[in-house]
Order: sequence, then structure tokens, then C-alpha cells
Amino acid sequence: MYKNFNIKELVEFTKTLKLLYAEDNEDAREALLALLENFFDDIVVAVDGKDAIEKFENGNFDLIISDIRMPKMNGIEFSKKVRETNIDI
Repeated sequence: MYKNFNIKELVEFTKTLKLLYAEDNEDAREALLALLENFFDDIVVAVDGKDAIEKFENGNFDLIISDIRMPKMNGIEFSKKVRETNIDI
């Protein structure tokens, strides 16, 4: 069922994914973003939960990485909203 990936194939695969990354702390966001940019070509960044849900509703994402503690809407609330709008998840 699962294909055995080598690292090169895995990196090539991740380059095809669209990522939504939500983090309110600027230093943490920039540090992880620098790492993520090595693996993903299409990254949309949100600065808080409310920004993340707005971007989620206007995009088609393959993967979401979210902080839990964020202003306006925390990561748990954001995840619940995503699940409400995407029954197929």
C-alpha cells in the first residue's frame, strides 16, 4: 500500500504540496519558515488563527501546520473550523 520513499523522492514529493503555516510569534515563524522553504515551494503564511481560517477558506491546501496558542483564534479552534468546512478530512 505504501511506497518506500528515499529522501530525494520524498523532498521532490513535498515540493508538490501546498502548505498553510500559522504562527503568531514572528521569531518562531521566521525560523520554521526558513526550514520549511527547503521542502515546500508553495507556502502560505498566516499570522494568527483568524488570518489562517481566512486563508484556508480561500485556498486548497494539502498540509496545515498550526501553532496552538495564537490570538484571535487559537490552533484548536482553527482546527475545528477546518474540520467543519472539510467533511472529507
